[in-house]
Amino acid sequence: MNQKTIKEIDVFNLTARQYRHCRIKALVVAEGDEYFADETLHYFLNKLQKKVEAEPSFEVNDNYVFIGLRNTYLYLMGKENTKRKNSKEYFDYVTETSDGLDKTYEEVEDEIEDRKVQDNKLDAIKIVFETLLNPFEQKLYKIHFEECLSQREMARQSGLSLAIIHYRIKIIKTKIKEYYEKNN
Repeated sequence: MNQKTIKEIDVFNLTARQYRHCRIKALVVAEGDEYFADETLHYFLNKLQKKVEAEPSFEVNDNYVFIGLRNTYLYLMGKENTKRKNSKEYFDYVTETSDGLDKTYEEVEDEIEDRKVQDNKLDAIKIVFETLLNPFEQKLYKIHFEECLSQREMARQSGLSLAIIHYRIKIIKTKIKEYYEKNN
């Protein structure tokens, strides 16, 4: 038998066996989700074909296929999550679309209750920020929680020790937690 293994894959002439082998890897990467496994595999094969066309001496092996499928899957999942966040309607590839009419009364009430709790927490943060934090703590809060700068990076940029930054942020969190528990 003179069949090619996956180590000598020819992107332009994949055999059924090589395709199944690649699809199994795609299923492993996509955690058994056939829809995303197929999407990942086809997207990866298209990119691989373009790469081989641009550089004919490029060799493809098992590791390259697996790592490429994994990276493609992560890319597509990030793209899908961004699409869901940016869309005004909830989109699900299994049910296609949901207009919210399939929710029960209890689910809607739970969502309203969750929103109320979240609003109470945000109000507590706002009140603590405006009344209980001193200007230094307010600045730390803004840099750490709003600008998402790590404590280590804050220490580097400010010249303060990491322990001081950590201690002050812990105080801020404690003040917020205590205020929220006292008033709710």
